[in-house]
Amino acid sequence: MKKIIALLSALLTLLAFSSCTNDEPSPSNTQPETETGTETDANYYVKYTALAYGGVGYENARIESVTVETETGSKTIEPNVKSWEETYGPVSKGFKAKIQATGASKTVRIYVCRGEEPFVIKGEGSSSASYTIDF
Repeated sequence: MKKIIALLSALLTLLAFSSCTNDEPSPSNTQPETETGTETDANYYVKYTALAYGGVGYENARIESVTVETETGSKTIEPNVKSWEETYGPVSKGFKAKIQATGASKTVRIYVCRGEEPFVIKGEGSSSASYTIDF
């Protein structure tokens, strides 16, 4: 019995001191994070939407024109559609997103995303909205 206990103790000692490989890098082995993708130089994208709606007699409600602020300046579109959506970018932190629409009863929205993150609604109005990127 003493031989079995001695043998098990020796095996446990060897097991405790044997080296194992770790597939995950330790914090000291990781490469320093680059500035790309950080808040200081993040790319943002702005999605604008406009939706015409109405009750009885408004089946033909349309968005007549939309003016939005883009990465290259102000842009006006005359889509003449029930709903309109377009994404612009990349833009930088501090960009002032603006939308103004004309036509029937409508809702306009501004969505913003940073890099590959999902879009989040940041502004809404009945004919215009604005939002300055600050996250």
